[in-house]
Amino acid sequence: MKLSKPDEMEYSHHLKSSRNGFMVYTVALAIWVIYDIIAANEFGLAFIILILGNLVFLWSKVFLNAQTKTKEDKIKIPTKTILWTIIIALLFLAIIFIIDYYF
Repeated sequence: MKLSKPDEMEYSHHLKSSRNGFMVYTVALAIWVIYDIIAANEFGLAFIILILGNLVFLWSKVFLNAQTKTKEDKIKIPTKTILWTIIIALLFLAIIFIIDYYF
């Protein structure tokens, strides 16, 4: 059996499959986190995995985009990525403080 180099159609299928898989894992972890908060009043390992997974996703996009840009564009980090990173970090901290304060 000979392996062939994937064409653009196979790359497209892989990209769409990866995106759908990432969304399933993200939604499943989010549901698990909500259940842990309601049932046990604590954050479990699922919350840390959810936050770290989304941060890795965002910053890997920045890194891969920087590799394909020219030298002038490599320095620029997209504003949306910085904004989402700050929002995720603040949400993470706010939830921890709220849970510690009320429970």
